[in-house]
Amino acid sequence: MTPTAPPSPPARSRALRAVGLVLSGQVLAQGLGLARTVVLARLLGPHAMGVAAAVTLLLAFLEALGDAGADRLLVQAPDGDDPRLQAAAHTAGLVRAAGLASLSVVLGLALAGPLGVRAQRWDCLWVAAILVVRGGAHLDVRRFQRTFRFAPGARVDVVAAAVALAVAAPLALLLRDETAVLVATLVQSAVATALSHVAAERPWTLGADRARLRRIAAFAWPLAVNGALFFAFLQGDRVLLALGASKEELGRFGAAFALGVLPTVLLARVTQNLALPYLSGARTGAELDRRSREVSTVVGVAAATFGGLFAAVGGAVVAALWGGAFRPDAALATAVAAGAVGRLLREGPVAASLSRGDARSVLASNVVRLVGLALAVVALLADGGTAAIVGAAAAGEVAALVHASRRLRRHGLAPRTVLAPAVPAVLALAAGGAAAAGASGTAALLGAAAVAAAATALGRVLGRRTAGAPALAPPCGSEAAT
Repeated sequence: MTPTAPPSPPARSRALRAVGLVLSGQVLAQGLGLARTVVLARLLGPHAMGVAAAVTLLLAFLEALGDAGADRLLVQAPDGDDPRLQAAAHTAGLVRAAGLASLSVVLGLALAGPLGVRAQRWDCLWVAAILVVRGGAHLDVRRFQRTFRFAPGARVDVVAAAVALAVAAPLALLLRDETAVLVATLVQSAVATALSHVAAERPWTLGADRARLRRIAAFAWPLAVNGALFFAFLQGDRVLLALGASKEELGRFGAAFALGVLPTVLLARVTQNLALPYLSGARTGAELDRRSREVSTVVGVAAATFGGLFAAVGGAVVAALWGGAFRPDAALATAVAAGAVGRLLREGPVAASLSRGDARSVLASNVVRLVGLALAVVALLADGGTAAIVGAAAAGEVAALVHASRRLRRHGLAPRTVLAPAVPAVLALAAGGAAAAGASGTAALLGAAAVAAAATALGRVLGRRTAGAPALAPPCGSEAAT
């Protein structure tokens, strides 16, 4: 009698087992990246970090503008395991990298004056090198996520971040300016690309199949436009400060932003890596509704906890890590926390839309965020200060969240499925900001901890209250969406 293989665990069980690996890997990688930033800031000071922030804005913009989306297509598409589709994705990555590298030189030289970095205009060559190196990565580590295999990608991220941290201090002591930041980023990118090839199971191949390249382009163009819009609202306040503030002020804001954006990047990667395949596996309206509630509740609890804590004690943490010269005031810390909370909450509807192959809804919600950018420009012209600019941008996040939730109706989801967890997050943010304004030290920390605990409990209650919400219509299948 031939023994039968044990049945594969259900999607939820595999997802839950993968949570620990994905979360721990991302926490470690992002923590190492934060430590690298702290080391460089301590050795270089606010002015050099402000110059580095202005230059890396170019890198962030080009990365967002050139978001090819091929790696996510390999995870989402029914034929994502097809070697020919993967070869075409590698080709798209190289073409993207070459085009962006050329554009970085043109834009870098043209924008050096307006950004106040004319003396550092040739730093754009470092940006071009980083883009080229990243374009040669092997996409097997992303394809593995189709079957909840996250360990190879986690190892790549952690080791690359550790190497970049190890070289940060020597580079800062040797170069003594913003170049140390760029070279450390290049080292991290080179190590990550090399390790992606080491972890791969398939040979790295290229393919010029026109049908597949057109398919990648059709999937990618909304994400590319969305990426440019996402840059405008994630980095728009920093761009405005680069145009109208001193490099020291930009460096101080950059420190608060680096700490505030950490959970946003962390949760975005976790939801894209984990929630996307989990939600993509839903085949009925009821199943998609249930899985979306689970994802949004977890995101909401994380947003509430972080928002309350950062608004209350974020300024003190920045000062302890970066030094007193980098400390933001209570208003700026609360504004940074508000923007982070808005971005965190939107990961729920974004993951649900992408799981249905609907990148256009993500694009549409980012168009709505233009409200925040317009308000930020008004705040800059009115000389409202750094906190006003950052707070205005956060208002756009709220508008985008509401719009993204309403767009889920086309996939059979009620907006309350993803909006309910926003209630405790808003309460926690407000309480944390009040604690920072009226208390300090231990009192603020204890108040923030109480807020986080209450928000977590309320988030779980609201998650259960929406558990009976029926789906409005059968969801669009992946085949139809793509």
